[in-house]
Amino acid sequence: MILNNNFKKIISVLLAALIILSLAACAGKGGEETGTEPEITTEEIVRYLVKDGEPLFNLIRSSYCSEAITSAATAVYRRIREITGTTPKYAEDLTPGLNTDNDDFEILIGATSRKESQEKLAELSARDWYVGPSGNKILVIGGDDSSTLKAISRFAAIIEENAELIGEGGDLVLGELGTEFLYRYEYPARVITVGGKDIGEFVVYYSSDKYAHEVADVIAGKITEISGAVLKVSRVPVFADKIAESAILVGATSDERSSAISAALNDAGKIPYALSCEGTHLYVCGYEWGIYAAAQKLIDDFILQGKDVADGYYDSADNAGSQSVPLTPGCDIRVMSNNTWKCDNNQDAWIALGLDCSAKTRAAGFVVVYTAFKPDIINLQEMSPTMFSYIKAGLKSAGLNYRSVCYYPSEPDDTPILYNADVLEFKTGGHHLYTYGNNGNTKSYTWALFEHKETGVQFIDLTTHLWWKSESVEPGSDGYRLRQAKEIVTLSEKLINEYSCPMIISGDFNCNISSTAYAEFKSGGFEDCFNFAVSKDDTRGHHSCSASGFSTELYGGAYSTAIDHMMIKNKGVWTVSVFRQPVCSFYWQLTDHIPVYSDISFNN
Repeated sequence: MILNNNFKKIISVLLAALIILSLAACAGKGGEETGTEPEITTEEIVRYLVKDGEPLFNLIRSSYCSEAITSAATAVYRRIREITGTTPKYAEDLTPGLNTDNDDFEILIGATSRKESQEKLAELSARDWYVGPSGNKILVIGGDDSSTLKAISRFAAIIEENAELIGEGGDLVLGELGTEFLYRYEYPARVITVGGKDIGEFVVYYSSDKYAHEVADVIAGKITEISGAVLKVSRVPVFADKIAESAILVGATSDERSSAISAALNDAGKIPYALSCEGTHLYVCGYEWGIYAAAQKLIDDFILQGKDVADGYYDSADNAGSQSVPLTPGCDIRVMSNNTWKCDNNQDAWIALGLDCSAKTRAAGFVVVYTAFKPDIINLQEMSPTMFSYIKAGLKSAGLNYRSVCYYPSEPDDTPILYNADVLEFKTGGHHLYTYGNNGNTKSYTWALFEHKETGVQFIDLTTHLWWKSESVEPGSDGYRLRQAKEIVTLSEKLINEYSCPMIISGDFNCNISSTAYAEFKSGGFEDCFNFAVSKDDTRGHHSCSASGFSTELYGGAYSTAIDHMMIKNKGVWTVSVFRQPVCSFYWQLTDHIPVYSDISFNN
């Protein structure tokens, strides 16, 4: 498709709204999507959306569509209002008073309840999309959310192409919507089987394990991408006899064999995984995030190869020291933030417990975490020079090419940045030590301008640690954090003006979303990654870990009470797929802050 200047305007609006919802439905960045060019059937029809200053249509979207589709549909509606000066009716399909099936001239976006939408949806596979007429309706629809967004983009282009023809009377004619645009995705010619049985007959079940639901969605999505088969993904039944005859079981489920395999993998030091097939039951198991490795083996060795997972197959391996959690399909970078607790020497209370909280010991644990998740950026807080040297050495030993943005020893810098030099190029940066609200020189920020090597996209990253005491303990503390937030907002305006690119900030803000400092970031144009992430962990992300010992439970509360945040300015350029607070059993002894990470797409 050739984009004209007007279409670039609408696409910039759409990109501000498009959020990729399904991990399973996203195409990976590694290769080009294969499919037919849209089939075009021409019919001499002239359709007026607006005539003599009056809108002739209603824009209808599904009441149950995703946030991404809602935002994209709304962007198109606003654009039509802008270019015509009219206000057509815009409603959900289940709005009271609207007749579900009618003869009105309607533009139906997504899988609405109208019979025309449902009939067309039945003809589409998950990755097909269609824009065109159906009786007195115009359909803008795809087989899934991702495909529907592509259909909306095509419809937006048609709006812009016809907007150029608007006369003095303000008539908007969509002659091209007498044409059907039908895109058919060509699935690779692979048959996927488990125990000799076609994969299309399987149900994917997930357990209550932390990562099981996400992994189940990834597996089902990859199967759809390769074969076109759409598998049901469901929480595993409480009673094993209710499990389908043909099932993919993810995590420790109610199935006896599933539970037994998972129980044998209980080793925090090795983070093992197992993939096993017995009859037409396929087991995908792993210790905590090791479950991702089991799923990846299934995808790499069987789904992508079109090989049968034979009855009796079993494979297990340890996953510590290797990447377990791959980047979300369709995303470009992973950004992590982590307060590592500045404590270099073992403490008496820990010695009494027979434990070691020294920097050297805890650094080994952080290396396991960073290796498993392999963030492209790690924004750090409370990072002592001693701990930093151990972590960098550990990552190098693991074969990873991390480099740092750190201003120590020329000045104290407890907020350095680690970045994956295979993915990013450092261009320039800076550091600032707060001159107030500071204890032990731990409160500062470090920023860097990076260029993504594959895409050439540039962006600014900043890590910070704000003043730590509560207002009740030390009056004026809220004021310190507010002033520090104002400094960062002022800096962001300067940097974004200079480099014309988005900015992401993260760190230990030592305040929740109700604070004045957080409000300052929001008023300064920053948006919380948690709020527009498709998939997210909703916890406080904080527990007790100090010189006196540690707990193995998070403090109560949802993200609204969290003090570790990640925010983006000019978020319309980026999409956030996940916001995660990963916990592993051994992590309780590393620091009181659970790391936070987001997987991000540039939408370039």
